[in-house]
Parts: sequence; structure tokens; C-alpha cells
Amino acid sequence: AASVDQFKPQNPQNLANLANTAWAFATAGHSSPLLFDAVARASAASVDQFKPQNLANTAWAFATVGHKSPALFEALSRASAASIGQFKPQEQFKPQGLANTAWAFATVGHAPPALFEALTRASVVSIGQFKPQNLANTAWAFATIGHKSPALFEALTRASVASIGQFNPQNLANTAWAFALSNTAWAFATVGHASPALFEAVSRASVASIGQFNPQPQALANTATVGHKS
Repeated sequence: AASVDQFKPQNPQNLANLANTAWAFATAGHSSPLLFDAVARASAASVDQFKPQNLANTAWAFATVGHKSPALFEALSRASAASIGQFKPQEQFKPQGLANTAWAFATVGHAPPALFEALTRASVVSIGQFKPQNLANTAWAFATIGHKSPALFEALTRASVASIGQFNPQNLANTAWAFALSNTAWAFATVGHASPALFEAVSRASVASIGQFNPQPQALANTATVGHKS
């Protein structure tokens, strides 16, 4: 933590090191308060120089370990929204970065409209490249914060129906940042976006893989309460 406090942002690699350090500790499940406080201070001071992957990884890491840092997330929000809107192909947020950013901000309960509008536009454009986990996380995030975006959910509907056979409930349920198919269905119902095709696809996939669902009451309850008659 002491060396992080002495961080100097002149070298771009140092910026990546900050994000990678937070990501590594979060991935390992080690939420050192002193370390994350130090990373938060250093990152907030230099966040405008972060590349998209650094922004997404930092937000994901802090949300994953549950380390609250309002000042950092405010800085990440401004920098991420600005970066998404720059339209530089070589420096764009990748689909996973978009989904992880949405998930992270929703998880910490910080939902700046400008950021989620930017995430909406970028996600709609690149929805065809989203993996099932990206789709589920994005739907969950937007539903959790109550950010309604008909265009995004239409795109999520088409992409989810097209790739529903690739959704693996066991894998999704066993990861800290993903949600099983039931959560995807719950997300669409929460924002009031009715899509019979999606719910039919989720219904078929859930029946086919019901034995793989972890025995978590909330997961099954979320699937059962979407108001879809199947």
C-alpha cells in the first residue's frame, strides 16, 4: 500500500499496474482495505489517463470485493462515459468491459445516467459480440438500477434468443459476477420489457438444464415470478 501511495502516473504501464493489482486481489478474493484505499486514491487522481480496460477492471475489482469508494466511482463514471463516447476503434471498450462496467456500477448502487446512456449506445452497437455472460450481466445491471432502455433490451432480447443454447446455468450460478438464466428472465421482467420469444427460449433452456441449477431458492424464485405462463 505504501508503494501505491507513492505512485507516479507518468508511465502508462503504471496505470495498468494499478488496475491489474486491484483486479488480481479481487480475483483472488483478498479484499485488503489498506491496499484498496491506496489504489482508490491513486486511481482517482489519474483515472482520466486510464485505457478502457483499466477503467473496467478497476470498477469490477472494487465492486467484486465490496470496497466502497464513492470518489473513485464518480471519477470512473466520468472517465468511462467520456471514453465510450470518443469512438476510437483501437481504444474502445470491449463487450466484456461494457458488461463488467454496468455490473460493477449496479452492484455498488452508483447509477449515473450519463454513464448508463453511454453504455446503452455502445452495447446496442456491439451486442452481436456479447457472450451469454455479458448478456446476462448487462440485463441484470440495467434492471437493478431501474435504467429503462427499450433499444438496449430489444437488442438483448434478440441476442439472448439467438445464443440461449450457450447459456450454462451451472457456470453462471457458480461465479461471483454472473447470474443464471433465471436472473436474466428476472431482469427483463423487472424493467417491464415483455418479450414472449425470450421467455419461451429461457423456459426451454431452463427445463433442459434444470438439474444443473444450484439449489438456491432465490434463483428458482426469480425464474418463477416473471409472470410468464409456460
